Amino acid sequence: MSNYPDDDYERHGDRFDDRYTDSEPNPQIIAAAKSRVIGPAIGLIITGVLGLALAALNAVQATRFEELWQKQMEEIEDNPTIPADEKKEQLELMDKIGRIIQLLIIPQAIFFALLTSLIILLAGVNLQKLTSSGLVKTGAILSFIPCISPCCFLGLVFGIWTLVILAQPEVKAGFAAVRQGSYS
Repeated sequence: MSNYPDDDYERHGDRFDDRYTDSEPNPQIIAAAKSRVIGPAIGLIITGVLGLALAALNAVQATRFEELWQKQMEEIEDNPTIPADEKKEQLELMDKIGRIIQLLIIPQAIFFALLTSLIILLAGVNLQKLTSSGLVKTGAILSFIPCISPCCFLGLVFGIWTLVILAQPEVKAGFAAVRQGSYS
């Protein structure tokens, strides 16, 4: 038996809140919600883990940046078709750009990739537990924004799926039931 009277369920649609819950959370409501969120929760977790792995790989590759940048500068220096004064300007510009990339852009990109991936991962874990709906929504949205999400295609699929699932009345009721149980 549900905690929600049938006529109120029909009348209120997806508007579930604490006035429909008893002092104890209904395990059937929580189980029904958890069965609906398991797919997108696992998807967000996978997206977050892949993002963390990609960020770690990028961090390792960033250690080779200086070596690769030096090779590019040597190619300019060894190019006989470039006049000496133009070569000097290009090398100075390349040196300045290389320092900016190495000191600011690479660490910042790696930090934001790690942070975004961690939020997406935590969103998946919290979705599975039916807790922190705000964090879940944030992680879902971050997962499908191009150039922010580490795994754009997967993030798009699982992020949108998560937002659709979060809008379902049964899932809202599950979050409310879990919230009710934690405050009892």
